[in-house]
Amino acid sequence: MAAASLKLQMVLAANIMNFYVNSTTKVGAARQTLSHFQTRLGILERYWEALVTWHDEILSYADDLSKEEYFVKSVYDQTEDNYTSTKALILDRITALTPQGPAAAQTGNDRVARSNEQSGAPLPALTLPIFTGKHFKSEQEENIWY
Repeated sequence: MAAASLKLQMVLAANIMNFYVNSTTKVGAARQTLSHFQTRLGILERYWEALVTWHDEILSYADDLSKEEYFVKSVYDQTEDNYTSTKALILDRITALTPQGPAAAQTGNDRVARSNEQSGAPLPALTLPIFTGKHFKSEQEENIWY
């Protein structure tokens, strides 16, 4: 059981280690679309989940397998580093290929400011009363609100 689990683990590790090259160089530029990278990201996640599951299984045999390449070369740690790097690169590709519409790139305030700029209709200037600091109005000022 332990040997079979270890063999499967090494295959999964190799798949993850070669994943980015297999997702880019080997498929050619024409196939490197948004949907391609989204699909590949899902496959990478499934590989990683399986690797973690099998790693937990293999750890129960660590004493018997301590001289195997998997433990001697810290294959799990190397694969984890490669997985995170590969995932980041694929997410960067997805971001680069995701269409950025003008509405998505603007905040609400930007849209309001731009719509005011684009309307072209000047607003009339407002004359505001000057606050004098008085709490009460005199009879002469009764129609003026402060």
